[in-house]
Amino acid sequence: MRPPPRLAAATLAVGAIVLQTAFGLAAPARADEWPSRTVTVVVPYAPGGFTDTLARIASKYLAEKLGQGFVVENRAGAGGGIGTTYVTKSPPDGYILLFGSASQPGIAPLTQKITYDPDALAHLLSTGFAHRAGFEVVNIPYKGSAPVAAAVMQGDVDMAWAGVSDIISFVPTGKVKVLAISSERRAPTLPDVPSVTETYPDFHLETWNGFFAPRGAPDEIADKISRLMRQAVASPEIGGRLRELGIEPIATTPAEMAAAIKTDKEFYARAVKAAGIKVE
Repeated sequence: MRPPPRLAAATLAVGAIVLQTAFGLAAPARADEWPSRTVTVVVPYAPGGFTDTLARIASKYLAEKLGQGFVVENRAGAGGGIGTTYVTKSPPDGYILLFGSASQPGIAPLTQKITYDPDALAHLLSTGFAHRAGFEVVNIPYKGSAPVAAAVMQGDVDMAWAGVSDIISFVPTGKVKVLAISSERRAPTLPDVPSVTETYPDFHLETWNGFFAPRGAPDEIADKISRLMRQAVASPEIGGRLRELGIEPIATTPAEMAAAIKTDKEFYARAVKAAGIKVE
């Protein structure tokens, strides 16, 4: 009997649907005066990738609307764990925020021993899909989606799961070929590319991105960011640009965000168990 084929797969953020929102926890503070100085937005991945691009779009919009600087700072490593841990240890005053992905609150607690409450999404997707399709995969971690895209085009890896926005510009050049979309439906920007569910109806995975604050940050700050993000994705300028990048713009309230995280954790717990991923 022939052994299952082995592929080298780069790991990075993946999915067709992206959720931009704000999330905070109750605490006393003068939130009505926020922001009165520059806000640092930490992206736990390398520059130039999916999450980094969204963080810069969102931060620019907040800076314009609130009249203060929102400076993006990349702190990559450990599947997003380094940047996320840095933010959780920061003062909960709203001046150091995280712009993260579904990996931070949903997956990391199931696969890593880390210091924050709520490795990477792509590792889970890659391993889970290989398990479902009956082949073996060797995951090669990268610090962000930009270097992963380069690795695919250079032939350093056989395949990769990437956000639509990370690879869509390379599709017309023929440097990459998109085989399938991990979301439940086909991406509007790649209508000829099938969804994985068309072959495996029980397998799909989508991701989102959003703002997070350290535990203890004022609810009022979360509400202010959430309101502005809802305005942003509804605007022709921001919403239109996101759709061009292959992103479905959606904004929620902090409460809706918390409910989504809870649902994600339950889904990822089942997926981690099925994929046989162990806590590191």
